[in-house]
Order: sequence, then structure tokens, then C-alpha cells
Amino acid sequence: MGGKPSVPSKVFAREATGLVKEVSGWASFMATWFLVTGGVPIFIITYYYVYPGANFLLAFVLALLPTLALAGLYTVFSVSMPRSGGDYVFVSRGLHPFLGFVNSFSLAAAFLISQGVYAAFLGYYIGYQLYTQGIISGSTSLQSLASTVETPVHLFVVTMILLVFIYTLAILRPKYSWGTVYWVGVASLILTAIMFATLGFINVHTFATKYNGFVTANNATLTSEGYTNITTYQQTIVAGGWSPPKSVLLATLSVFPLAWYSYTWYTLPSTWAGEIKQAKKSIPIAILGATLWIAAYYLLFLFLVNHAFGQPFLTSWSELSTNSSYGLPYTVSTYIPFFIQIVYKAAPLSIIAFLALFLPNLMSGPPLTIAATRYIFAWSFDRVLPERISSVSERLHTPIIATLIAFVVATLGAVLIIFFPQATPGVIVPIFTFGYILPALSGLLFPYLRKDLYEAVFVVKRKILGIPVVTWLGGVSLVSLMIGTYSLRIGGFMNFTLPDYIFYALAYGVGIVIFVASYYYRRRQGVDITLAFKEIPPE
Repeated sequence: MGGKPSVPSKVFAREATGLVKEVSGWASFMATWFLVTGGVPIFIITYYYVYPGANFLLAFVLALLPTLALAGLYTVFSVSMPRSGGDYVFVSRGLHPFLGFVNSFSLAAAFLISQGVYAAFLGYYIGYQLYTQGIISGSTSLQSLASTVETPVHLFVVTMILLVFIYTLAILRPKYSWGTVYWVGVASLILTAIMFATLGFINVHTFATKYNGFVTANNATLTSEGYTNITTYQQTIVAGGWSPPKSVLLATLSVFPLAWYSYTWYTLPSTWAGEIKQAKKSIPIAILGATLWIAAYYLLFLFLVNHAFGQPFLTSWSELSTNSSYGLPYTVSTYIPFFIQIVYKAAPLSIIAFLALFLPNLMSGPPLTIAATRYIFAWSFDRVLPERISSVSERLHTPIIATLIAFVVATLGAVLIIFFPQATPGVIVPIFTFGYILPALSGLLFPYLRKDLYEAVFVVKRKILGIPVVTWLGGVSLVSLMIGTYSLRIGGFMNFTLPDYIFYALAYGVGIVIFVASYYYRRRQGVDITLAFKEIPPE
């Protein structure tokens, strides 16, 4: 793609990557939807108590605007340089190889630790659904099983089964793994449509009546299990301390960091761009198209749950679910299928809602694995890491060693969150904002710092007011990311504890050590690895 390499072929691990173009734009579209939204809808509701009375729909619309700028930048970058590694390639070629490696190393570490954590959350989802079925049907065995699933040892077993499934799927030949992602995506769209329709037929009056009936009918069971504070719909709102905010506008603006974070990870198709068929056509679908659909998905979900259950109730319930001295079924948290089943008492509708929320979370795993391994692959292909790590199976067309490394790191994340939750970094969220500042800066400066490469490979060279489009996108993204990082700080998402400091020190420190050590080791071999960064890698 654009420009013949002027560097010796031995600068790279080999003359061709060994990866194949077997990924469709629509499979990548589904992957982006899964990556961004997996587990997030329930996460948003869980935070309702932090922003009482805020207009969440407006906040998500406002957060979409700067999101589209960065999505546009990554689309231009990925169409112009469709190579494994995504922003590692963009930053290492646009700014400096040291910056590209260290920044992408920290992002990959955060992605993989998060993967282990989110796999454990999948185990909790299973517990939530078991408890939902158990409490509605009166089955004490299902309720007991739900509690058992959430004990550390059993939760770890469930989590490892899920991780093995995820990595087995990711290591298959791309046409099979991505075919699975696509068809599960189609099924998830159908399940989501049914869930949305189900929510649409519920209103606050109906839910309040059904909820009060549920409390009355199950009072003895709930009391015997320690949930002595389960009260009527209106009493729950009062107990949660909900009251209208003094300023809806200020409350809405305070939601911005949560909304901003909820859109992240749409950049990841850039990491497997080298394997996407018809890149010029498919990548815009995978990044920009998916981002627009995700915005519509969030807005529909938020509108429907507020319409169905009432924002004051959800706000108070989320507040009470975090209060250890107030007995609520922690085994369901702010679990929407639980509320749906209270209304309909029909297990199939609750199970459909469960699957509509569970499958995107589960199926975000394979593309996240692939994204992380393509970072590792790209570092090795540029010979920053040992060349053997970038070896690709001729049968599976997959970097096996890189995938095994990713599995080990993801397992570490699972071990931490399950057995040592106090030692788990709880403030990884900001890295998914300020981690993209350097790619944005690369977009801003690329046409000026690397004019030769810009002229050779960039597909979009149009100018607005004499300034390249990519510079405009980079500039808007840079300002947005700085505002986003600041909003995370004042919004309470950057209250670092010791595990967070340790994570960031290791994520950046180890990356620095690896690059510096590799540079001097290669130099003793008579190889200047910085030469590789003067061109984009071969396909």
C-alpha cells in the first residue's frame, strides 16, 4: 500500500507478515459494537446514583461529537496504512518509534488486564441470571447456585472456561473466528431488538404496580435471605435519597466523562486493519459506521430503561445497591433482565434480555484478543521484540506465541480481580482517554513531520482552509482528549490508589526498558531498528 520500502528487508522480521486478508468490514462492525458496549449498559445504570437527575441522553449526544473526530482520524490512518498494530504504526512512523512503542505497550497491557476483569464480570452475569430465575420461580436451588457461582474459586473456574473459549476462538483461522463474530452479531441484533421492544411496552406505572406485587408476594423469602429493606417502588426512591438536581445542565455535563468512556475502544479495528478485505470500503464501516450505531444503541437503551422503570427508581436502586448496610439483592445489582422478569414473569423474555447483554460482553473477547496480539505481533515484526514472537501459523494464519502471551496477561487480570480485588488497579479507565493523545498528536503533525510518507501513502489529502483534513481531525481529537482526561479527573475517575500507581509505573516503565534494551541489543548486532520506522511495514 503506497510507497516502496527504501530500507533493507532484514530491518523487518521478514519480507511479508504471513497474515491474510480474511476479515470483512461487517464482521469488524460487529466486533466494534461488542468491544465498545460489552458490559457497558449495566455499568452505566450502576453509576446513575452519581449523577441524580442528569439528562443522560444529552450527555451521550455531546460525547459523540468529539468521539467522531477521533473515529474519523483512525479511519483515515487505517485506510492509508492498513497494517497490524494500528496506532503503534501511526505514532511510531508519525512521531517517534520510542513513543509509538511505549504508548501502545501501555494500551495493550490495559486491554489485557481489563479482559481478565471483564471475563470475571461475565461470571457475575451468569450469577445474576440464575438468581433472577430463582427468585421469580421460588427455586432455592437456583438461588443457591447463583451464590455458589459468585464465590471466588467457582467464579475463577467459570472465568477460565470463558477465557479458554475466547482464546480458542481467537486462535482459529480468521475466516472461522470472524465468521463466528459476524453471526453472533446478527443474533445479538435480533435479541437486542426484542429486548428493546419488551422495554418499550413497559411504563413506570406498570412497573411500579408489578414491583409492589413482587415485594408483597416474596416478602417472606426476601426477609429470610436477609433482604429486609426491600420496599415498595415509591419507598425505594425515598430510601435512596433521590431528589431533583439544582441544575439539570450541570448534572448533565458531569456525566460527560462516563459517556466519553462508554464510547472508547472503537479504535481497535485499526490493529487488525492489515487483515481486513477491501480496506478502503470496509474500515469506514468498521469504525465510523459502528460508532454511529453504538450511539443510537446507547440512546435507545437509556431512553427505554428510563421510560420503563423511571430514572428516580434506577438512581435510588443503584445508590442502595452500593450501600452494604442496606439489604438489596446484591446478586442482581442494577440488572435490567431482573426488572423485566418482575413485570412479565416470563422466563424467555428475561433470558433474551440476558443474552442481548451477555453476548456482546462475551464476544468482545475474541476481537480484543486479536487486537492485543496484533500489537505484540507488530512490535516483534519491527524487531523491537524477538522475531519468533511474530511467527504465524501457516495453517491457522494466526500469531500463536503472541496469543499465548496475551492469554497469560489476561489470566493475571482475572486472578487479581477475583482473589485480590484490593490489589486490582481500579483506575485503568483514564488510559483509554489519554492513551490516544499521542495518536491525535501524530495526526495533527504527520503532514509536516513526515511529509514524504504522507504524500506517498495517505488516501485523504484534501485540505480545508489550506490545512490537511488529517491535521484538523488530529487537532480536534487532541483538544477533545485533553478535555476528556480533565473531565475524568474532576469526575472522580482518577482517584488513584497504590495498585493504580503500580500498574501505570509497570505499564510505562516496562515498555521503556524493553525499547531501550532492544535498541542497544540490536545495535550490537549491527541493526538500527529505527530504520524500520521510516516506512510502513510490508504486508
